Amino acid sequence: MAGFDFVNRETELEGIKECLNSNSAVFLDSLGNSGLTHFLKKLYYDYCAENAYCFYIDGEQNRSLQEQMLYQIFEASKREDKSRKRMWQKPRKQMGKNIKEVIKICAYGIDIIPCLPNIGDLVNSFINAIETTLDADEYHIKDYKIEQALTKLFKTIDKPIYVLIDRTDLLIKESYQFLATMLKDCNAKILFTFSNSDAEKEIKIVSQLSLGGIKHFKQETVFDRPDKNMIVELFKHYEKALNDDLMKYICDRHRKIHIIMAKINGCDIYLSGIDEKKGYLLKILAVLNVPIEAKLLERIYEKHPVYALNFLHSEFEALLDELIQKKALCIKNNEVELAEIVDYCSSIEISNLDRIIITNDIIATFLQAKEQLNISQLKFAIANTTKDYSKKKAFIMALLCQQKKS
Repeated sequence: MAGFDFVNRETELEGIKECLNSNSAVFLDSLGNSGLTHFLKKLYYDYCAENAYCFYIDGEQNRSLQEQMLYQIFEASKREDKSRKRMWQKPRKQMGKNIKEVIKICAYGIDIIPCLPNIGDLVNSFINAIETTLDADEYHIKDYKIEQALTKLFKTIDKPIYVLIDRTDLLIKESYQFLATMLKDCNAKILFTFSNSDAEKEIKIVSQLSLGGIKHFKQETVFDRPDKNMIVELFKHYEKALNDDLMKYICDRHRKIHIIMAKINGCDIYLSGIDEKKGYLLKILAVLNVPIEAKLLERIYEKHPVYALNFLHSEFEALLDELIQKKALCIKNNEVELAEIVDYCSSIEISNLDRIIITNDIIATFLQAKEQLNISQLKFAIANTTKDYSKKKAFIMALLCQQKKS
């Protein structure tokens, strides 16, 4: 992958590949802020370059394993990468209407609009590719679960299917039974990663996988944060100066990858001058993870029960200006977004409670301004309104309108 920087982790990379070659399940513990996500994406890119079937699964997403897999198949079908399209073409045809219906459900929650005649060009670009292969009884489509459809799909593939799970402990519970099914019935090679701070939860999850008769391996070494040698290599790679004072500074903060990359990218945001108000604004952008107009961001920010008291527009503008000066934020196309620093906002702790509150505030704001939202913002809203079908339907309709415009 052009432009993907990967520094001084080759030993760990080859070690994991060897483990996956000889085992169906591999378990890896990691320290927080170690750079594991970047490592897994490099592993994913390597398998894709070899034309292997591979999925990168994000445990923090508000989607099940099954939904993420189907979404990635769907995405691969519309990319211009012809080799990846061809890979999925044959197994996709085996599924006929079953996979067609499931992908409708997965992509934009179409299950709540039973007879929608046009679900937008984005989905149609994929569905049209399999339209001529239909041989299932359309009246029995609803009998198929996502798990059944994927299992049938994977059984048509005669090569290993690699699944790389980032933060297995955060996957929603509906995913674990399907993982067990994949290990039992499919030619799956699954890498389970866990935070080493919660061994009890890891044991509980592993116990649900029914590993009897499944060849598996537990890595003895923990995926660690960069050591001093790797820190030196990182600074060399990015052609940045590193002195003893800076090395001490990084080590005093436990060698967290986000601290290192912030320094490499010239950002001192984590370390000084960040009060609670600025921190909360950064948390909103980190949870949203897409650019947003300043006016809309301000409406989300002022929903905070404390900051809303005596709220002043001028104060919000001052917060934005300070964060932009610190290189934490930037303005592109009249929209605010986090500066391009690798997983920057993971360096600011976001509790589960904060994440839920912020997500609810974003959804409430977006619902009042859905006609103003872009496609990325609407996708966020759809993905995060799983329990409220009326809101989801409103966002889906707004998304379809945006697709027609574009």
